[in-house]
Amino acid sequence: MARSKSALTRTNIAILGLADDFYDSFNTLGMIFEEEYNKMTVESEKESYTPTHWTVENNIRKKYRSVIEELFRMYSYIFIDSSSSLHAPAWAFKDYSLFRPDTNSHIPTPTYKRISFQEFLYDIHYRVTLLRYRWNQKNNKFSTFEDTFDEINQHILFEVEKSKHKAIISDRKSIIINEQPLYIIKVLSFTSCYKHNHPVVPAIFYALKVDNSEAIALPTHYCRYCKKYLIGQETLSVYDNSFGKTLVERYKDELENSNYSSFHTESKLHQLGYNVIDGKLSEVERHDLLIAILTNRKLRYLDICHTIEQNIRLFDGIPKYKLAVIKWSNDLKYLGDYIISHPEFK
Repeated sequence: MARSKSALTRTNIAILGLADDFYDSFNTLGMIFEEEYNKMTVESEKESYTPTHWTVENNIRKKYRSVIEELFRMYSYIFIDSSSSLHAPAWAFKDYSLFRPDTNSHIPTPTYKRISFQEFLYDIHYRVTLLRYRWNQKNNKFSTFEDTFDEINQHILFEVEKSKHKAIISDRKSIIINEQPLYIIKVLSFTSCYKHNHPVVPAIFYALKVDNSEAIALPTHYCRYCKKYLIGQETLSVYDNSFGKTLVERYKDELENSNYSSFHTESKLHQLGYNVIDGKLSEVERHDLLIAILTNRKLRYLDICHTIEQNIRLFDGIPKYKLAVIKWSNDLKYLGDYIISHPEFK
């Protein structure tokens, strides 16, 4: 029988505003395994053997369960009615593993690979189904596992639709737009805020859309000590693609490898989302963004021109940056034409 499709996808979990927490739990499970594996490897050196992932995981499934139990405690509402609760009992996780057979391997001996984040999400959905199926059987002996899986799917999709509705704020007078920057992270537990035990709490960040039509409620984490907002890079990407780009400064924890991510990290224009790398923004999107930056007084006209002109001077004449220079030049002309008819923004 084909595996049923789960609604607990990377995109949906991001729309729910839970991608950072779920990914952090996924990463924590990996660290638990690595710690136990390294310990058993040292202990087994005298006997000249290397522990398998099975022998390692047999020792740490209780720790696995404690991590997942915390996820269930906090977010059971996305799977089941809020009046119910979820736990991670031993019987439902007796075979839980972070590894799957590598079907692409050409080696005769079975090999295994670590599961992906999406596979982790599917497995969470599967375990919840196991728990609910046992409960359903007590009330209706004709209930099937597949019916229970679909029932949970529908509940997830319902919560996703609720989150989509809450994300778009049409009445801007009912909120206060955040003027602070967003700090884009990969894993919450890897941030300096977490490592230094700063008080980090979930928070909604209200950002104006580039087209000025609406505001977007972004699910973030707020460090009360550093007074800054953190958001996962996947969450921000999903919200940009699903609801439209927002006019907010964005700072990354790590520098991009590209030599021309458009500008150096001190460029406020770049932090506000302007970029000429292929696949990032279309010409229309770049122009709309520049006008939004200008009309919302995020940057002055002369400051925008200075930043773009500086990069044209730096990269002009270098063959690999020919297209970037053309885009910058066209954007300057578009901005100049706009200022002629709207001198109040000069």
